Formats: sequence, structure tokens, C-alpha cells
Amino acid sequence: IAGQAYGARADGLFLLEGGTDAGALIRASMSFGSTDFGTPKLKRPEYALVGLSSTGAMFLKVKVRGAEYVYSARRSDSYTAIQRIDLGRGIQASYLEFELYNSDGCDFEINTVSFQAAELTRRI
Repeated sequence: IAGQAYGARADGLFLLEGGTDAGALIRASMSFGSTDFGTPKLKRPEYALVGLSSTGAMFLKVKVRGAEYVYSARRSDSYTAIQRIDLGRGIQASYLEFELYNSDGCDFEINTVSFQAAELTRRI
């Protein structure tokens, strides 16, 4: 509205401005939904490659059957670069859900995201 961004929630309409939310750092996240990587077989997630720039640490949450596992990017760069996020070896599932988020309200821009999973020979 008139060049300003507003957000709405149950308790009102708010002007979106500044780097904090009423003084609190803003945690931003991006969910990629649930995927079976095109096969019903079990798979083990191996790593994610994320093209991004960030002013602080970035994290990837993997959700599997109600459990959540969090992994951090190896580094942060103020310029766009591919960040590799290695995932735990113990996760095995048919469906995996991924969520990328920032820490301490850091600014970030995402360019590309890809996930690598090893297909196991067993079906469910």
C-alpha cells in the first residue's frame, strides 16, 4: 500500500519495516515440503547444496516420521556461493521434509537448492 509492505495476523495489520519484530530478531524459514524423490523405496538423505548469501549461520531441518534433525551449513558468505550441508547417516525413510532457516535474524538470499539422497534397495 503506497509503496509500503504490510502483514496481517489475527491481532491486526502491521507495517513490515526494520530488521526486528518489536525488538526481537526475525527467524525466517523456507519449507520445501515432503518428497519421496520420485520413488517409493527407502532412501537416506546425504547432503543439500544451497546457493545462497548470508550474514550469519544457516540451518537445514530434516523432518522424518515426527522426528526432526538439524544440520548447519559449513560457513556463511556475504556473496552468493554454494553451501554444502551434510546430513546424518542414520536417517532412512520413504518421505523426507526439508526446511531451511536462518539464525539470529541474519539476512540471506537463496539462489538454488538441491537435495541428494541415496536410494536403498529395500522397499517400505
